[in-house]
Amino acid sequence: MGRWCSGCASGGLGGVDRWLSGPPETRAPKRRSRQDRYREPENALAQPQSEPSSRATFNHADSMQMQHFGTLHLLLTLLTTSCSLEAPPQTAILGLGCFWEPQASAARLPGVMSSESGYARIEDAATSGFTSPRPSYFSVCNGDGNTEAVRITYDPSQISYDQILEWFGETHDPTRQYGEMGEDKARQYASAIWPTTPEQQQIATAVVVSARERANRSNRRQPLTVVSGASQFWPAEQYHQNYWAKFRGKLGVGALLVVALSSGNEAVMECTRVVFPLFLIVLLLEYGEMVVTAFPKI
Repeated sequence: MGRWCSGCASGGLGGVDRWLSGPPETRAPKRRSRQDRYREPENALAQPQSEPSSRATFNHADSMQMQHFGTLHLLLTLLTTSCSLEAPPQTAILGLGCFWEPQASAARLPGVMSSESGYARIEDAATSGFTSPRPSYFSVCNGDGNTEAVRITYDPSQISYDQILEWFGETHDPTRQYGEMGEDKARQYASAIWPTTPEQQQIATAVVVSARERANRSNRRQPLTVVSGASQFWPAEQYHQNYWAKFRGKLGVGALLVVALSSGNEAVMECTRVVFPLFLIVLLLEYGEMVVTAFPKI
């Protein structure tokens, strides 16, 4: 008893407490006092987090939607700005003599979107205030004062007006005199530029003046190119559009028919005898007006 009491006195009740409490893993948790139960935790992060309220969830979703809307708005703004920065197509109207070959040559230039044969009037003292009905190939060949021209629609981001005028000077002879063919032909096949904007007017005038100065320094014939005022452009008849491409195709068909007629095969020759007159009729209907109109004047 004394030992027990002495043990208690020396070691307190620690041994009894340890014996009563059992092993550490089965030991009952220490009961919290009333003060501990109502005391604020020292570390709030140690406490389990509560479920987000419906209001917090709504605010989070609303915030994400606003972020997505802002991103979409930014992308649309950038796309609209980039599209607005693209230069719109521009037009150049040029007279280079007969319009068949220049129209085909212009269509092959990089950056050219389309080329069209037609007619335009040189605005000068002789034609100032003069109005006429829509010209035709017949009226132009008979001296109505209009000029054969080519209208070129191009992308200025790929080819400049200066480059088109450089091609203009290389494609035809601007020093050629048509006076020996009569004043009508001088107008019909004149070398001319019809600027469509003030900027084109400045560029065209500077190019022509520079070309004439170079001709004077080298004692060559001066270019007769006219920088005209604004004029309406009238598209030419359909058979003048893409003339060389269509003409080469018809020329190929005609060559095949000639070869078939001389093949020696009776069946092929008989069929060709039927097709060949039809082919000639098509040519006559398409080019008859042109032939009748042009040849008396050439």
